[in-house]
Amino acid sequence: MRVSLGYDRHILVGATNGIVVLSGVKFACSFSVVAHSDGDAVFHAAADAISSAFLNKTIGELFPDTDAKWSGFDSSFFLREAYSKSGKPPIESLDVVVVSDQIMLRDRIGEMRANLAKALNIDCDRISMKGRRKEDAGATPAMECFCTILFS
Repeated sequence: MRVSLGYDRHILVGATNGIVVLSGVKFACSFSVVAHSDGDAVFHAAADAISSAFLNKTIGELFPDTDAKWSGFDSSFFLREAYSKSGKPPIESLDVVVVSDQIMLRDRIGEMRANLAKALNIDCDRISMKGRRKEDAGATPAMECFCTILFS
């Protein structure tokens, strides 16, 4: 057995017709993500947990934001590629916490879990996901994601 924790954070900036992507689900809102790729913090944190556990590398080392070829990239690729390079170790459970005061996940959690399960080719019942708020009045708008994975 092995356990790993992945993390990702992105600053949010005001946008008239903003889109934030989390676990492949697009949220229309008044913010946009500051990111090199599509900024999917859920997929980034999961890829980070996998790559650090089995490749001893961060997602930034595998897919550097200094490389123009990753600009605007769909983050599901990063997740699938990290999982593949790691030998697709069996996942017992995967737990995700998304922290943001700006994005409300409640009604879309099922869709987000399904997308994550599909990207990793695992049963959806192995994935738990929840949203939390920081309630930081006056803080820089941002979203954070923590992903803990238990591998068998």
